[in-house]
Amino acid sequence: TGLTWGKWTNNNGKIDAPIGRDRKDHTKYTISENGKKSFTDYKVENQFRHCTLVSFFPKTGRTHQIRVHASHVGHPIFGDEKYGGGISKTKGFLPEFTQFYKKSMSEFNRHALHAKSLEVVHPKSKANIIFKAPLPLEYLNLIESIESFYEG
Repeated sequence: TGLTWGKWTNNNGKIDAPIGRDRKDHTKYTISENGKKSFTDYKVENQFRHCTLVSFFPKTGRTHQIRVHASHVGHPIFGDEKYGGGISKTKGFLPEFTQFYKKSMSEFNRHALHAKSLEVVHPKSKANIIFKAPLPLEYLNLIESIESFYEG
């Protein structure tokens, strides 16, 4: 689940864009014609005034795949400095929104992306193994504070 910037046009869909290393910054990845095939399905869970809560379902396992794909379609992950969703994204709003988003990012102190579940195939038994992790309290608090801010 990711909290992304902006409102998504479609409530669900597929992002099909190859990913490769960024030539200028080797700690970063980018959409590249010469990159590896990468597919991510998504489903919009909740739209807010400036942000959207989205469930992502990566079909391939590229490094930073969800972060790169979300940024590529114009909706970077909230708090993700590396891929365009950080403090600079708070500029251009009315001052009260800018102040609220900066404070929220500072308090949350990471990008708002959480793996609620991970499914892998066991290498020997070939059984599907599913790991589940509910949204942590600080993530739930971030979403609640955004909902409350818009209602107030």
